[in-house]
Amino acid sequence: CKEEGVLVTVGSNCNMYLHKIRGEGTEAEAVLLNTVDLQPLGGVSVSYDPRTRRVAVGTTHGLIRIYAFNYNGTSLTEVLRVDSETTEPVVEVLWGTPEASLVGVTASRRLVIVDCGAKTKRLVDLPGLRTTCCCAAYDPDGQVLFTGNSRGVIGIYDFTGQLLHMIDDAHTGSVRSIVFDEARRRLFSASFDYTVCQFAVPPPGEVAGYVLERRMECHDGPVNTMRLAGGFPVLITGSSDHSMTVIPIQKGPVWGNVPEDAIGRRCLAHKTGLRCLAWVDHLSLLVSGGNESHLKLWWLDLRKAPRDSGAGKQHEAPEPALGGNCSRRNRKTIPPAPAARDLLCTDLLKAARAGEAERVDVLLKQKGVNVHYADGDGNTSLHYAVASDDHTTVALLVHHGARTSARNRRYQLPIHLARSVPVMSALLQGGIAGHDSGRRHLSAKDGKDRTLL
Repeated sequence: CKEEGVLVTVGSNCNMYLHKIRGEGTEAEAVLLNTVDLQPLGGVSVSYDPRTRRVAVGTTHGLIRIYAFNYNGTSLTEVLRVDSETTEPVVEVLWGTPEASLVGVTASRRLVIVDCGAKTKRLVDLPGLRTTCCCAAYDPDGQVLFTGNSRGVIGIYDFTGQLLHMIDDAHTGSVRSIVFDEARRRLFSASFDYTVCQFAVPPPGEVAGYVLERRMECHDGPVNTMRLAGGFPVLITGSSDHSMTVIPIQKGPVWGNVPEDAIGRRCLAHKTGLRCLAWVDHLSLLVSGGNESHLKLWWLDLRKAPRDSGAGKQHEAPEPALGGNCSRRNRKTIPPAPAARDLLCTDLLKAARAGEAERVDVLLKQKGVNVHYADGDGNTSLHYAVASDDHTTVALLVHHGARTSARNRRYQLPIHLARSVPVMSALLQGGIAGHDSGRRHLSAKDGKDRTLL
């Protein structure tokens, strides 16, 4: 929230946090201002409207909660609740859409069109493939909504719910993130199939003409999130392989003073994979959030050569940090080399698939192993342990923090693969203990809208 200089984050622990960003460059830091209780619901998506100074939060059970900043921008007060009349998560909240203050998009493909002034809502169910909606973006000029679903299809809709166009040949895995570049009229999609696609978007008013310009394999794992870097003509992506990558939007004169060798570089950012990114334009700061429940600040300056961090000590980076100046303050540890880390994680997947509980126990104690690591199909070691019907290995993985809410490319939770009561019991108990809403998994749907029942 630029006007307040505040970073707002939500998480599955049912809290919303407000951090004040202080300092610039490598001296930037985020100081906790306040905590807002979202109980009993976890946060899934969050968005800020600079015109009204309001924050909208999409929650795990279909509720949209709208908050207003106080006069000095240090706390938030809830001013409105909107029910989507569905129990599915609100995966995206978008401000400034036509004929409404706010639009929420649920996983069950429902639009919640909210007029915050009149405190009214309108519900629109999107037609098309009966699959889970994972993300959404908005084109203000064309007044269309882009959605990505669990089958790798991008749907383009108007706000009456009419399907205008469908892109079904770009991805083979779930579309996890969509970003629209209004200035260059480019659409970007990131998927569980490790790829990022760039599309040319037709002029406003035209339905056809979406052209796939590039399909890029820039990560060694599912791509979960993307952000445009403000005035820089680059896209920054984050993946389950723990890294961030800088991707050029267009080649040619648009680059200005961005050096050629600053593009396409990767930086290891989090030990447990990236979940979200945010860009602080006026400070050229990037904020990244991983599965380990903390945030990191990165300074990005593509116009200069890399230099040491603001702490005054030279830190050996595992890769050129985001292709330019991108230093995290007070860096204490460096993630293990990708090759060694991936080898450990691959061994963990194999041991879980074979039901070798002792081998799994040994690997989980190794430094650098990631219990959340997923293969090309999005399957984690917990998926394989459940599929092999080995409740001992399942209990071991859950004890070490394996997420029972992880979904593969078929949008299946581990519990969807369960074949016995002991395995299902271990998953449910682990989900509840780890705040993963274990009991809610009983009604969860897979990629074909099938529940356990």
